[in-house]
Amino acid sequence: MQGSSLHLILFDFSLSSVGSDNITAGTLAYMDPFIRDPGRRRWDDHAERFSAALTLYEMAAGALPGWASAEGLPPQLEGELDVDRTVFDPSIRDRMVEFFRRALVRDVRQRFASAGDMLREWRNIFHETRTDIQHSTVHPRERTCPVSEAQLDTQIGLLELSPQALDTLSRRNVNTVSELIKLNRSRVRVWTGVGVKTRNELSDIIGQLQTRLLEDQQLRQLDTGDTTIVSVDRLFQQIMPKATKATDPTRLRFLNEYLGRLDEEAPRGVHNVHWPTPAAISGHLGIETLIVRELIDKVVTQWGKIKAITDLREEIVSLLEDNGGVMTAVELADAVLLRRGSVQDSPLRERWSYAGLRAAVETELSKQEPRWLLRRSGSRFLIADNRERRGEELADYANDLGELADECANQYPLLSPVRALEKIRAVPAPESFSL
Repeated sequence: MQGSSLHLILFDFSLSSVGSDNITAGTLAYMDPFIRDPGRRRWDDHAERFSAALTLYEMAAGALPGWASAEGLPPQLEGELDVDRTVFDPSIRDRMVEFFRRALVRDVRQRFASAGDMLREWRNIFHETRTDIQHSTVHPRERTCPVSEAQLDTQIGLLELSPQALDTLSRRNVNTVSELIKLNRSRVRVWTGVGVKTRNELSDIIGQLQTRLLEDQQLRQLDTGDTTIVSVDRLFQQIMPKATKATDPTRLRFLNEYLGRLDEEAPRGVHNVHWPTPAAISGHLGIETLIVRELIDKVVTQWGKIKAITDLREEIVSLLEDNGGVMTAVELADAVLLRRGSVQDSPLRERWSYAGLRAAVETELSKQEPRWLLRRSGSRFLIADNRERRGEELADYANDLGELADECANQYPLLSPVRALEKIRAVPAPESFSL
């Protein structure tokens, strides 16, 4: 806690026992290649800040520089490292290039003198950009087209939009008003990687243009048409309708508990979700277990008729395929949240994602031949692909790895990366799983 604000601080002890003269220890792609230069050749603060700069680069550009690789750079390196200016957002490109050229320069005397200097300069990039944007959103009159006068062939660049909104549309190849008004506003409001203000700005201007340029029938088609990907928020609304005077209070209490104890604080944990059994629900709510089972049968049957749940079940199959055939419930829910988005704040967005995932998982398990199985492992729930009848061995393997990870994390001092990898490889893997 600093002042009234919470700050995340990470402590990495993985190399705490390594001597400062061992300049080959660590993740090669993030290591300072110039540490081998005469006069250095020992791990120092400059090398730490070089690694931090590469992490910032990866966050800003979406990937490490092209010259960074798992094998690291050659031992002997001539000249300076190149900073590709094309990978950065145009609105901050020049400042980003200047920052990284200084942070990654060969001569440590020209680098930032401290982490504090780096932080101040990093913040200034965005502070100056916001200042520029505030002054640049007022376009010269002859270069803009008011929304009230825009036509289908009007170029997006002529509209009075913020640089962030223009960049967002440019990255999605939306260049004219005719392309802009085809976007569904509900989907725009849950675009991932786009700030809330920008999403709201685009949603508002799309609404204005649609109202003026589209017929009523076209508007209705856009509002109710197939949006392909349903957000976590809309998915949750379909499995947990708003309570009305006609809502059965027993059913409402059941759903709140079954979908993760939504009406109060649920048990917390890094790897677990609150997915109680019928007996646990019965004990917590004071409802007979038989009634709980009847309610489960009813809601699962209803969920099986919802297209959004069916689509999510297909998405889960795809996610399992991409992740070795087995994932924890939390990992799956986080992946769904990342793909579909939510306008809610944490922790509500995560709890709604967990709820949607449980609805999809339980609906699949109610089928005659479910494509996955559900396994409880301590505080974790594992979902394993069972289409080839290998779900049990996948779940066993994931459980063994989880127990090994807990064991390694509790060792002091921590195992070296090489030793940890040896232990992992010693765990027998299923034939269907290549480590």
